[in-house]
Amino acid sequence: MTRSLPPLWFYLLVMALFAALASPAQAAPTGSVTGRLTGDADQGSMAGKTVVLLQMRIGPQGQPQPVGPPDRTQTGPDGGFVFENVQIQVGTVFQVGSRTRGGELTATRPFTFPPRGGRITMNLHLAERKAPVDAESPPVWFQRVIVAVEARSGQAAVTEVIHLVNNTGKLAFGPEHPLRIPIAPGTDTLEPAEGLDESNLRKEGQEAVITRYMPAGRTVMIFAYITNTPLGSLNLDRRYPYPVEDFAIYSPAQDKLIIDGTGLLPRAPENIQNTLFQVWGRANILADTEISASVQGLQPSQWMFGLPALLFLLVMGGLVFRYLRQTK
Repeated sequence: MTRSLPPLWFYLLVMALFAALASPAQAAPTGSVTGRLTGDADQGSMAGKTVVLLQMRIGPQGQPQPVGPPDRTQTGPDGGFVFENVQIQVGTVFQVGSRTRGGELTATRPFTFPPRGGRITMNLHLAERKAPVDAESPPVWFQRVIVAVEARSGQAAVTEVIHLVNNTGKLAFGPEHPLRIPIAPGTDTLEPAEGLDESNLRKEGQEAVITRYMPAGRTVMIFAYITNTPLGSLNLDRRYPYPVEDFAIYSPAQDKLIIDGTGLLPRAPENIQNTLFQVWGRANILADTEISASVQGLQPSQWMFGLPALLFLLVMGGLVFRYLRQTK
């Protein structure tokens, strides 16, 4: 008994479907915001209070500009609130806010969602504004941390600049207690620059390990590395053992990279040595706080361009071979 084979148009249809599935259209990502509203004793109960979700875009001068009316919700018995299905667009930042008994709008710091959405927790505390109180600086803190990312063919050149302030006069990152800085996966070697050399900078796994004595006052440390970006993206995850006053990511404007991460906001561009840099930043970060950022738009490795075509040819070759074999 001879088996009837599907006509040739059937295989052509399979080819078209395969090509369509290879590049599916992606819907705009959505996220959610949850949190709890608390307040000083003079603010009364937090149940049933109105909480707003403010949506803004960054203007040409780096200033947030409102986008449309804010979303509103009511707190539950314990002050909890939630915003679901929040539309996420590139260049949009958010704030959660509510009003005190005195009518003053209190809002959280601006925040962004990860590129693929997710759930953000933003708690809010209401208190009438009082006269500012000067706070003492911590004994050890990072005055500024800069991560500069430059796109290359299938790679990214990363330079890290660390400004560490030591008010103790006796801080030392010895062999038993070194300073560990997470670095991007795919990094082979570290190149020490200012404040570091090969004797006090080494690579262990996915960390840059610094072992050196820090004098009183401010110390600047700079190191660089090249990392592979086969998929055209780079994750920058950081966790510093001391408070960070300012954390910033710099990228040459000509590279047109997209930086995103929780709490990172676009800033006004800066011209450094005749090169215009895009800047994203986050301020006043507590010690041991996870800083998560992603860099999109890097050039993927050359072999990644040929991989989809190779898979397509393999599948089509198998279908054609099967068709010809069964028609004999």
